[in-house]
Amino acid sequence: MYSQIEDENDEFPTFSQESYSFNVAENKPQGTRVGLVNAVDLDSPPYNQFEYSLVPSHGSVNFFNIHPQTGEITTSIVLDREETAVYNLIVSANDLMDAEMSSTATVIITLLDSNDNAPTFEYPSSDNNTIQMSNLAHLGYEVTHVRAIDRDISRNGNLTYEFYKGNEGGYFNIDSLTGSISVAESLKHIDYHLYQFVIVARDQGVPQMSAMTNLNIVVNKSIPFPYTQKPHLIGPNTTIVVSLTCISIVIVLVLIVAIVLIRRQDKNKKSQKYLEALKVLSAKDAPRDAENMGSGNNLTAVNAKTIQPREATVMSVGNGKILVAETTELQTFSVGSKSPSVVTPVVTPRDEASGPHTTGADSQVHVENSQNHNMDAHQALAAQAAAVAASRDHNSHQYLPEVSLCFYQ
Repeated sequence: MYSQIEDENDEFPTFSQESYSFNVAENKPQGTRVGLVNAVDLDSPPYNQFEYSLVPSHGSVNFFNIHPQTGEITTSIVLDREETAVYNLIVSANDLMDAEMSSTATVIITLLDSNDNAPTFEYPSSDNNTIQMSNLAHLGYEVTHVRAIDRDISRNGNLTYEFYKGNEGGYFNIDSLTGSISVAESLKHIDYHLYQFVIVARDQGVPQMSAMTNLNIVVNKSIPFPYTQKPHLIGPNTTIVVSLTCISIVIVLVLIVAIVLIRRQDKNKKSQKYLEALKVLSAKDAPRDAENMGSGNNLTAVNAKTIQPREATVMSVGNGKILVAETTELQTFSVGSKSPSVVTPVVTPRDEASGPHTTGADSQVHVENSQNHNMDAHQALAAQAAAVAASRDHNSHQYLPEVSLCFYQ
């Protein structure tokens, strides 16, 4: 016994892939094969029969046809890549027993370029093809720039330029890739001359296509040229020169600072040596009984008016005189015979060279509260002398009376 199951139309036609991509050359005749799509219906006959079609709502349907039984796509017109480079289609597989049972797939068609367009010049043109220039233009000076375009792509659209006629003297050069025309030889000896060039632009396609144009260049010595020398570009040599200049400036500044510091150091050393020499000389002249009378003590005097402390060093005390060095100056003070607590400045030979000081009663400085600083009589006198020395006004050569207090160190 055999049983047979009857099939029903329950399967949709299905494409082998959701999207298809095809390439076809432009300018091919109508009916050129583009590609083939494929779909299947798993139902058994007669339910497995279907047809292919292009979805009419899509604009590209006007340029292609599809065979309803085989699914072969062909061109319906001659296609031009420069007009439209890519087309998008939607194909449909429709069940013949039930129109509502169908499926779709997308198709992308790319046109391949053919060398079907010749170059065209944008400049120069028939109404703009003459250049006026000075004969002083330097070598390499760019006179003008010719420009052409090609609607094709890749090698078919790559252009080169050259002089076809008119450059017999070799005075000008044209860049084959950019179309830049520049001066190749000196023009200074030319008073006036009209150069008539024929320029050709060629593409790299097969077969090669080209275009020609005319260009006139008038060289005239009466036309001024602002730049008679070729501009210098910044190159490696210029960079080296600038770098060396900067380094030299830095070295000079460092040397100047070093010289200033060395001179200051030398000056300080000389001052120290001077003070040491004064101490040695004073020690030789001072009597032995003055060894404990304040010699070598450092004292700081405070000026009650300016409130600026200044230092003075007692060099020696003896023979009724006190020798005090303030900074690098040496001053001598005499001890009052009647009032040993008073010291009076004595004009020294150094002072006499610059003129006598104005002295008076105000120049006699008394020690105040010396007992609080544990000073004996000689140290007090030394402190007074240091105070007077420190209060000297170096501008007016006077001993200021405002010094009222000094500290023993």
